[in-house]
Amino acid sequence: MLGSTAPVTVTPVAGGYDLTPSGAATNAVATVIALDIAPVRPAGTATGTGLKAEFFANTAFTGTPAVTRTDASINYAWKYTGSPAPSIPADGFAGRWTGYIEPRFTEAYTFSTLSDDTAQVWIGDTQVIGNTTPHGPAVDSGTITLQAGVRYPIRVQHTENGGQAVMKLFWSSPNTPQQIVPRSALYPTAPAVLNNTALTYTGAGWFHSTARGFGDHQDDVHATRTTGDAATHTFTGTGVDVLTEKYSDQGLVDVYLDGALKATVDTTSPVRLSQQVIYSVRGLPRRSTPSDWSSARARTCSSTASTCIRRKSGCSTPRPPGR
Repeated sequence: MLGSTAPVTVTPVAGGYDLTPSGAATNAVATVIALDIAPVRPAGTATGTGLKAEFFANTAFTGTPAVTRTDASINYAWKYTGSPAPSIPADGFAGRWTGYIEPRFTEAYTFSTLSDDTAQVWIGDTQVIGNTTPHGPAVDSGTITLQAGVRYPIRVQHTENGGQAVMKLFWSSPNTPQQIVPRSALYPTAPAVLNNTALTYTGAGWFHSTARGFGDHQDDVHATRTTGDAATHTFTGTGVDVLTEKYSDQGLVDVYLDGALKATVDTTSPVRLSQQVIYSVRGLPRRSTPSDWSSARARTCSSTASTCIRRKSGCSTPRPPGR
């Protein structure tokens, strides 16, 4: 507040913020509040093509799907006599959509379905919507925090028993107005990318696990259960983040930067948490030679250094830079 050191309370409201000054007025005509605004920067433009769609001529998802295709979005109102395809009856069918979803902002997203008769939605291994009681047209919602630019596995299931048939999938966030989840944010398959070439794995205990459905980056991990195994990434940048999984079968991980021990991190957790930042540093000096860190996935910011994480106990699941 110009002319005063009294605090100003900022309260988020729909579509913006309320600013409430405190203390006495600073001017007989008007009190002026000066703001510094740092806009949230979205991730790069998404290039998705939709989700893999499978439709069954029953409500139990049994047998071979009668129809398999790619749907640009989930935005259907078949009403009383329509269905996903001529080979699907108007009543007594089920639909399943699978693939990956990529948000543009790091924040909490609310997913909503408009469905008749049932709807379920999973993001990674988290079920955000689960209304399995047959119902007329109804809206169900759930919220989950997502990271910009990360592709998360998504699975959506719908059944139609009788009467109307409706299935729509929406999302919204502080920087995303409620809308049908767009085609650009949806991918039918995992990217065909080699995502482990940036790491050097040391030790005989490393193994590769794919398609776990736990929200892993690119839906795969390298892991080890052997104490002393290490993974090293050489990067050019002034900062680095080290990410790994946390779970009950994990353990202690040592993080080294250019050969110096920087942290020993306990990566155990009673619930499974994928892609967790366990070490972060910024403001590294600019230099002409690379630096190293050891294990988990790294996001570089821009000098040259090296990090290494070494398994001390438990199971370590490091991730390299993805794209």
